[in-house]
Amino acid sequence: MVTFDTEVWTLLKNGVKVSEEDKSGGAAPEPISQGELFVNGAKFQAPIYQLDLMPRDFELKGPALIMCGTSTTVVEPDWKLKIDQKGDIYLHRTDDHMDDGNVTENVD
Repeated sequence: MVTFDTEVWTLLKNGVKVSEEDKSGGAAPEPISQGELFVNGAKFQAPIYQLDLMPRDFELKGPALIMCGTSTTVVEPDWKLKIDQKGDIYLHRTDDHMDDGNVTENVD
């Protein structure tokens, strides 16, 4: 389950797109907001990014939420997201454990 407020939708709707030349740097983008992500009974605070604002050749470690139009990519803990030069998204499982300090509380 993912929770976030309506401010995120407003930011996505009115978001400014990054030009293609600005997407090649690979620098870490700023999240547009924070949300809660529930995975396997644990609650995580997750940064929310807008795909159009993310650079090419970029990687990030979950938890994170990637918003794009009418879809959301959920990057769970223990997973890594990579955006290639074409803007395609790849998800890879990492060797890390879920208890990496991002858990804010356990839920039933």
